[in-house]
Amino acid sequence: MEIRQTAYQVGARLARPKMFLLISLAIGLSVIAGPRSQGHSAVGTALIQSYPPIADTYVSQRQPEMNYGDTQFLHVFSPAVRDNEQIAYLKFYVEDHGLISQAVLKLYVVESGDGGQIHRSLDNTWEESTLTYVDRPSFEAQAVTFGAVRRGQLKTLDVTSLIGTPGLRSLAISTLAPNGTTFASREHPELAPFLEVSYEAIAQPPFQGINFPAPGQSLQAQNIKAPADVGLEPGIIDQLTNQASRWALWRHGYLVYVDGDFNLNQEVKSLRKTWHALTIGAAIKQGKIPSYAQKISVWQTELIGNDADATWWHIMTQSASLDYPGCEDENDYAAGEMWTYSDLNPYHLNHALAKAYGKSDFFDNYGDVVREAYFDAIGMQGWETKATFDGIRFVFDLEDMGRLGLLMIARGWWNRIELIPSWFIVEQETKQTRAMAVNYNGCNDGIIDLNTAEFPESPYGFMTWVNTDGDYYPGASTKWAWGYGSGGTYVLWNFENGIVFAGFGVSTRPTSEGIPQIIEANIIGPNPLVE
Repeated sequence: MEIRQTAYQVGARLARPKMFLLISLAIGLSVIAGPRSQGHSAVGTALIQSYPPIADTYVSQRQPEMNYGDTQFLHVFSPAVRDNEQIAYLKFYVEDHGLISQAVLKLYVVESGDGGQIHRSLDNTWEESTLTYVDRPSFEAQAVTFGAVRRGQLKTLDVTSLIGTPGLRSLAISTLAPNGTTFASREHPELAPFLEVSYEAIAQPPFQGINFPAPGQSLQAQNIKAPADVGLEPGIIDQLTNQASRWALWRHGYLVYVDGDFNLNQEVKSLRKTWHALTIGAAIKQGKIPSYAQKISVWQTELIGNDADATWWHIMTQSASLDYPGCEDENDYAAGEMWTYSDLNPYHLNHALAKAYGKSDFFDNYGDVVREAYFDAIGMQGWETKATFDGIRFVFDLEDMGRLGLLMIARGWWNRIELIPSWFIVEQETKQTRAMAVNYNGCNDGIIDLNTAEFPESPYGFMTWVNTDGDYYPGASTKWAWGYGSGGTYVLWNFENGIVFAGFGVSTRPTSEGIPQIIEANIIGPNPLVE
């Protein structure tokens, strides 16, 4: 079933644009605690919603300090034409109704032109009533290209790859063509532009039958079942035994097996990053931060230059490029250009999150931050934090790790309360590094045992490793996602089959014969305890 709601339906390096139309999108985020009565659609339902601009204008090279915020037209011309570059801007506010599946910009053409390219910009601060040519923003190299446009045409431009997800977005349309064009602005009485956004229905966890263990730190809090009780082959235990020094397996929250001490605490090293990223999702849900498109320099004011443009999204995807220039590379990469595993990312993430939750920095009892975010809500007990030079480290037992994995397969819900937005969970466990350059030899704890021949793009979501392209665990489901740290600390999950595997001493190399493949080979069918 499709639901359509129309709010308005009338007719490598940042570089200075030669000619562009910039669109700034403020994607709204719900901050209401508890389950949603609106927003994410039910399974099988799509939502399409149209939005008018909340601001638009253009600027002119010949009048660099003039503002044209009240005009009915958006002029777009090349600087090669009479040395009069003209740049048009639009700003939209898009509500949060779940995961965006498509975003289409629709512009009415008033004067024909030869086409151009749409880019994304990181500068979202402009205002219709004050913008001039002097303070025009810059934009990223990635672009969506379109051809010639004709007068009277409603030009439809698919900008999904540039919008991507909820959050603040800016786009730019550029051209060097000899014939520029003019679009109608929101002030036009009949031909105002609009943005049409389609939202995916996000599959919700099977609450009927899923087991959310009571708070505690013992096996007594767990609901223990034999493999066959949850749709697994009994032989799965023997096949997994040599995969870790100690481990535990759950299906839909039912504990299937424990090998080793269930409640022995151990520092989980870089596995911490996955749960730090998840805390950003909680902060969005709780209204501590407006979106992951907020620049982290709002909180970390010492960041300057390109580093100051890095957003929470760039930090979580390890593409903030905070190491550069440096690490024997003098390029000053813009945020989003280069993927590099770096402890500078959790360092700044932890400081910024601490401030968002009212602390002075991450040395100021950071445990309070994660308790409030979601640790208390999922019943975690006995865990510890360590404030170190590279941020906050976690000390967990297998039980903690299992609860965290269950929160992921439950799409951010716990006992029918949404702690993390479901769309955030989906994005966290989906590859986010398309078109990014990659450096697997970072100088801040950034040496990763992958090569660019096999992995020209990092298989990475939000501080989470993913099998989205089926390249890390060939032959296994593309829905597997996991966090891991040195020493083989590992939490693996799959929403589709309800599996959570937590372990210490796990080999995390890419393989066609790993834990995901073993588990899949031993799934008899659906879990009979879950409807």
